Amino acid sequence: MKNNKRLVFGLASLSLLAATLVGCGGNSGGGSNKIKIVFGHTFGDKIETALNTRIKMFKDLVKENEGVDLDVELLYLGGYSDVSTKITTYFADGTLPTMTVAYPDAVADFIRQFGTKYVVNFDDYINDPELTFGTDRYLGDKEGVDDFVQSFLQEGQQFTVEGTYSIPFLKSSEVMIYNVDAATEAMRYYNPSIVSEGKVEQTIANFTWDEFMAFAKVAYEHRSDINNKLEVPVFYDSDANMFITQMYQEGYQYSSIKNGKGHIDFDDGPNGVNYKGAVSLLDDYKDWHTKGYLTTKGVVGTYASNYFKEGKCIFSIGSSGGGGYTFPSAGTFTSTVCKVPYRNNTPYYISQGASIAFLRNPTFSDAKNELTLKYAWKFLKYITSTKQNTYICLKGSEGYVPVRTSCYSTEEYFQFIEEGDNYAKLAKVVTDDINGRYINTAVFSGSATLRTAVGSAVTEYLTGKVATSSGAIDAAINTAKADMEE
Repeated sequence: MKNNKRLVFGLASLSLLAATLVGCGGNSGGGSNKIKIVFGHTFGDKIETALNTRIKMFKDLVKENEGVDLDVELLYLGGYSDVSTKITTYFADGTLPTMTVAYPDAVADFIRQFGTKYVVNFDDYINDPELTFGTDRYLGDKEGVDDFVQSFLQEGQQFTVEGTYSIPFLKSSEVMIYNVDAATEAMRYYNPSIVSEGKVEQTIANFTWDEFMAFAKVAYEHRSDINNKLEVPVFYDSDANMFITQMYQEGYQYSSIKNGKGHIDFDDGPNGVNYKGAVSLLDDYKDWHTKGYLTTKGVVGTYASNYFKEGKCIFSIGSSGGGGYTFPSAGTFTSTVCKVPYRNNTPYYISQGASIAFLRNPTFSDAKNELTLKYAWKFLKYITSTKQNTYICLKGSEGYVPVRTSCYSTEEYFQFIEEGDNYAKLAKVVTDDINGRYINTAVFSGSATLRTAVGSAVTEYLTGKVATSSGAIDAAINTAKADMEE
C-alpha cells in the first residue's frame, strides 16, 4: 500500500518531530509544548467521566515510556445526528477534531465531502508491523486485530472505497425492556395458565413477532384492567430501525454496493420482490398502529423511555446503549429485559453504538498531521484494549458492550454479569441472546439519507401525512436517490 509505505518510512522523522515539539513548543499553537489530540464525541456524563480517568492514565504512560507530552481534549458534538453538521463546520474553519465518534453512514458522507485525503484509512496502521494492534505493550495493547468482534470490525469496512474507515469502540443493539407487572396482568387475559405456571418472562422472551402482536392485541383490549395509564402496549423508538431490521428478517434486500456505488435494493420496480416487501411492512405497521397495538417515536415525538416510566406502554424497544434511561425508579414497578421478538424465524438485529473515525486537519502540515494521528492511534488502541474497553463499558456506559472478544473472558466482566443489575441484564441479552447476529448495512454516500428517509416513510404513513404505503416508499427512494446522485 502506498500510504502504508509512506507511514512506515516516516516513523523516524516523526519521532524526531515529536521530540522537537515537546522541547520547543507546539502542535497546536499558543506556545503549548504538547501534542494535542481532540476527540469529538456524543457521550453522556458517565462515559465522559470514565474516559477522563483513562485519558490521564494514558498521558502518564506515554510520558513515562516515550517522554512525549500529550493533551487529549474531549469535544462534545451533541447527538449522533449532529455529528455530520459539526464536523463539516469544523473542517471549514480548520478546527477539525483528530478523531470523532460517528456512525459509518456519517463517515461515508465525510469521504464524499472531504475525500480520503482527510478521512484516514485505518489499514495504514493495522497493516504496519510497528504500529498495528498488539505492539504497544506498555499501554496494555496486547491483542491483535483478530480479537475484535468481527461483525463490529466489518461494519467499518463496507464502504464504496477499499479500506477500514471506522473502528468500533462501544457497541449496542436493540433490546426490549418491559413492565413485568403489566405484562403479567395482560398474560392473565392472553393465557392464564402461563401465569399460574410462573412462565411469563420465559414466554415473552420466546415470542415470535406474530405472537407478540397477538399479545399486544389482548393487552390493548384490556388496557383499562391492566393499568389505567396504559395507552399503547408496544413503543418502538426508531422507525428506521424497525423497518430495516424487519426487511432483513423477512429476507428482503435493503441496500448494497454495486459497481462501486450505493444501491437501493428495494427500488426494484412496483412488482419487484423487495419493493413489495417494503410496502407490505408499512401496511403491517399501519394496521397495528391503527388498532392501537404499536406506536413509534416518530409518531409520538418523544422517546419510549418517557412513556414506559409513566406506565403508558408495557414494552419499550430501543438501543441497549440508552437502556439506562428506560428503567423505572426503584419501587415503581418491576422491569426486565429480553431480545426483541423477530419475524420469519430470523433473529438478526441492527448493529449500533460508537465507532471512531480519524480526520486529517486541512490547516496542518503533513508531518504535523501524521504525528498527531500517530498518538491518536495509540490512544485508540489503549481505549479498545481488553482491560480499558471492559472498564469503560462496565463502569462508564449504560448498556454498551465491549468490542473485543477477550473482554468477555475477563474476571471483571464475569463479576458484572453475576451481579445482575439492570445494565448487566442489558449486556447479557446482547451478548448471550443476540450473540453476534448483527445486521451491518452497506455504507455509501447517501446511506445516512436512506436510513432517515425510510424512517420518515414509516412515520408519515402512520400519521396519515402520506396516503399510501407505496407513496411513502416512493418518497423515501426519491429522497435517497437525490442525495446519492449529488
